[in-house]
Amino acid sequence: VVFERRDLTAADVVHLYETEMAPLREEAAVKRGALIELQREMGEVLRAQAERVELEAQAERAEARAAAAEQRVAELIASRSWRLGQALLQPVRRAADSVRRKS
Repeated sequence: VVFERRDLTAADVVHLYETEMAPLREEAAVKRGALIELQREMGEVLRAQAERVELEAQAERAEARAAAAEQRVAELIASRSWRLGQALLQPVRRAADSVRRKS
């Protein structure tokens, strides 16, 4: 009890207040520690989210490069020069196959 009718010295008043305030200070310290831990965890979550966003962006860029490369390959295969090159190399391939079969 902090307030009571009796003659108290300054030391008695301080002691009574300290007795009442000690559990409150302890509770505040525990909550402060929990808050600091929560802030640390939130920082980790935010960093992980930022990393995930960056990885998703990298994946999208890689997919776009792959799609562009596939398109380029399709264009090359469909090109006249590709078909001409394939036709010109046909006798060489037949000769190479023949040599391989004889070996």
